[in-house]
Amino acid sequence: MKRTLIPLLFSICLMTACEKQIDIDAGYQEPKLVIDAIGTTDTLLSVNITESRPIFGAHSSSEGFPPVTNATVNLTANGVIYTASREDNHYLFPYTPQGGDQLSLQIDVPGHPSVSAMTTVPADPLIGEVAFSDYDDGYDLTFRIPLTDRANSTDYYLITMHHYDTIFETYYIQDSVPIHDTIYNHDAYFYCDDPLVVTDVSVLDMIGEYGIPSFFGETMLFTDERMDGQSHTIEIKCNNPYYNLPYEVHITFVIEVASLSRDAYLYLKTLQSARESSDMLNLFSEPVQIHSNIDGGIGIFAISNRRVFTHHTDNLP
Repeated sequence: MKRTLIPLLFSICLMTACEKQIDIDAGYQEPKLVIDAIGTTDTLLSVNITESRPIFGAHSSSEGFPPVTNATVNLTANGVIYTASREDNHYLFPYTPQGGDQLSLQIDVPGHPSVSAMTTVPADPLIGEVAFSDYDDGYDLTFRIPLTDRANSTDYYLITMHHYDTIFETYYIQDSVPIHDTIYNHDAYFYCDDPLVVTDVSVLDMIGEYGIPSFFGETMLFTDERMDGQSHTIEIKCNNPYYNLPYEVHITFVIEVASLSRDAYLYLKTLQSARESSDMLNLFSEPVQIHSNIDGGIGIFAISNRRVFTHHTDNLP
């Protein structure tokens, strides 16, 4: 027993003697400008500007990032200069992006270094008319999205879905009139197991039957890695959120299919990974570095070129 303890005690003393306290000098970092400017080709371009906070600064976690209200924000689009005006909590340009536009953003704020960014608006996604099937057994609705990918280039895509619901349920009677007609707006979860699209599923995405990777979520990012230059119909499915309920519901599904720049894709992908890592409370994973294309600050400046499709359906008792 003594022979066993002596080497063990010696090892513990040796490791203890090797301990060294290392002081990390984080220092004070000046706040940086944080730019949030992901626009679309069917709306006026707006830019949100805030300030980062130092890790050891005096602030509460509930305060959020302070907005910047005194910025001069200029945009050069194909050689034409636009100046943004301050609207509510963002800066708004009198300009709507178009596919192929070359854009340069310049932001000046007193007390901060100037920040800038450049991007090219991607070409419009080559999407045919989206087809909708009836509910399978009243439960699943299938959407078929015909996509033609451009050859000899790396293309990035985003599919999102929402639904707007008008619920006809009598909650109470007022002056002999039933009060029902309640409207809700929801993000819609959908799933896809298309092997040409589901190329890099994350930890939180489903794993389908027989080991086939499947996507399940609200926004699906993918590249043309497996379909370069091909015409392909993407099939996604969405559950009927009001299946077998005893009242009438009118549902409008809205599907957005967008082309993205590489910067937009990397930003959304790393942002998604960071949120998933945070949701999973994975203490052993390395911090996710959010992609940025802002020179002199942090954030994103990019445009998505999107097409929007709607489908109306009813759920009857």
